[in-house]
Amino acid sequence: MMMRIKKIEHICEYKLKLLFSDDKTKVVDFEGWIVEGGIYLLPLKNIEYFKKVKMDSFNYSICWPNGADFSPDVLYEAGQDIDFGKRPSTKRKTVPSKRSSKRTQSV
Repeated sequence: MMMRIKKIEHICEYKLKLLFSDDKTKVVDFEGWIVEGGIYLLPLKNIEYFKKVKMDSFNYSICWPNGADFSPDVLYEAGQDIDFGKRPSTKRKTVPSKRSSKRTQSV
């Protein structure tokens, strides 16, 4: 199955939270790629420019204004799974009512 990215969220620095077509959410840290990426990724070193990430025109992956892009499959493999764990129940627990008991006193 070919992965697609459905949603992007900038978290901090060079990290993005990505929602993939299989409904898994992963955090991808781009810092290593940007540092080693050469001239093509050089503009992404500027954090304000990095934040300009958007979906490509095919709604397939992410890209930046200079044309830099990444394959969703590569991002999927590089990403760290976000474990949402079990969500807390929204049901209220029923607490048994305490009946008033008669106290007897010893004389």
